[in-house]
Formats: sequence, C-alpha cells, structure tokens
Amino acid sequence: MVTTADKPDVETTIRPESDAVVSFREADDPIELRLPPQWRLTDDALFELYELNASLNFERTAEGDLVIVPSPHGPSPAMGPEISYQLVAWVKSGGGGEVRDASGGYKLGEAPPPEQEEKQPVREPDVSWLSQEQLDGIAEEDYEEGLEVPCPLFVVEIISAKQSVAPQKRKMREWMSFGVQLGWLIDRRRDKVWIYRIGQAEPEELDRPATLSGEDVLEGFELDCAKIWK
Repeated sequence: MVTTADKPDVETTIRPESDAVVSFREADDPIELRLPPQWRLTDDALFELYELNASLNFERTAEGDLVIVPSPHGPSPAMGPEISYQLVAWVKSGGGGEVRDASGGYKLGEAPPPEQEEKQPVREPDVSWLSQEQLDGIAEEDYEEGLEVPCPLFVVEIISAKQSVAPQKRKMREWMSFGVQLGWLIDRRRDKVWIYRIGQAEPEELDRPATLSGEDVLEGFELDCAKIWK
C-alpha cells in the first residue's frame, strides 16, 4: 500500500508502509501499475523506490506508469551472466566499449521539461553494450548518476521460463524505436531467438542457433550459444 500527501497539488514520493510486506517471488511477467496523476513518478521517487526495495527492479513507461520487474528465477537467469562474460571477453580483446547488466538502467529519448520528467521511459535490459564513442561523450558527473547515459547500441532481453513472449516483444520494439541498432530476444524454454535490427520492420526468428553474430554493431563478436542452451 502506498500513501500520498494530503494536498493533491504537492509533488509526492511513493512510500510503502513500514509494516507492509509484498512478495513478487511467484510473479513471472512484469507488473505494470497505473498511478493516479497526483502520484508523479519523478526521478527522485523512482530512485527512492530502488533504495527501499533493493531486491526488485523498477522501470517507468512513457505514460509515467510504474513497472515492477520480478527477480528472475529458474534456469533462464544464468543466460545473462554467460552472455555478459563472453561479451566482456570481446571488449577486453579490443572490441571496446562497456557491457552492463540488468542493474544498468537507461532513460530513453529526449529529456522532457522538468514538470513532465515522469513521462520519460526508464528501462533496464538484461545485457547491454555502449560503444567507446558513446562513453567518451558522457560527462563524468552524468555517468556517476547512472541513468544519464545514451541509449545502448546493443541489448539482450531474456524471457524467463514462465514469462509471456508478447510483453517482451513490445519492450524490444520500444528499444529499437529509441536507437538500439541490434537486439536479441532469447527464449530458452522455447529454444528461440528473435534478432531485431535497426531499419528492419520485423525481427528474424531462429530456432536454437549454435552461434549469434554481433554483425556490424559488435564487429568480430560471436556468441557461443552452446553455453546458454544447457
């Protein structure tokens, strides 16, 4: 349960009651909550939710709604670290840039006026990559804030064992609309991968591929899928 200040015209911070215990352990798909207009999900409010609920991930939609992303469970979560491991090895061998895991959130699109900041989407992919050129263009103080970074050029979203496909496909389309050049949507339970490319209307669907190429976005990178299909 959350509460707001008595006056509706006062910007409020969402605070769970201290004795409230909510478990999302059994949740599978992300939970999207429509919030009353007076509950502005500002950057500060979103950050406070992170601080108060360290075991959960939160996202914000372009409509200012709150998305609660359940902690992954089952075999699929092991995919993320393995993909990150192989990608980091490529970065260290000369690929450059930076690999980020699900804790690396992104504000998407142009920053709206301060009075509408809750309308800027905030998303967290399972794996993402920023090019060295992108990193060089980020001011140090902005980088330290965590969210003040450009949209990644490459993202991976992983569909956990009991998750629905459709919400994850919608999220991938959103990523591509904001500037991602290459995206992989991986579904271990169904042994499928959908490859999203900039300028391509529909993703390419593959059945249990042995490898995945970074193409011209991650030049020279090839993911060995044998480790993720185990």
